[in-house]
Amino acid sequence: MHRLSTWNLDHGPAAATRARERLVEYVLATRPGADAVALREDLYALLLLTSELVTNAVRHGVGPVSMSAEPWGNGLRVSVRDAGPAMPQERTPELLAESGRGLFLVESMSSAWGVESEAVGKTVWFRLDRIV
Repeated sequence: MHRLSTWNLDHGPAAATRARERLVEYVLATRPGADAVALREDLYALLLLTSELVTNAVRHGVGPVSMSAEPWGNGLRVSVRDAGPAMPQERTPELLAESGRGLFLVESMSSAWGVESEAVGKTVWFRLDRIV
């Protein structure tokens, strides 16, 4: 049975790594028998976009940080929450800049994404419409 899963993440440099580990476990548990090659391609986008949102929450948000994953049709919706009031800002980074492309990647690679303001903090989410 597919269900919503939520994980608390440390507000630190290991948060993105932990988030990726949790999502791989979740996808493997919820999609037994999936084609390994197709799954690898789907996981690449899933893990990259998750890393971007978690990294943004750690760098620009306020702890604690949590992540949730839930089935969405044949795909998955991933949400990252932090307690900071600042809303994400899309930027146009300099060509050789080492950062500033996270939301551009989320916009480009996801089926949909958004931000939900909460009484304390915000949730940034993306959806991939197909995960094998």
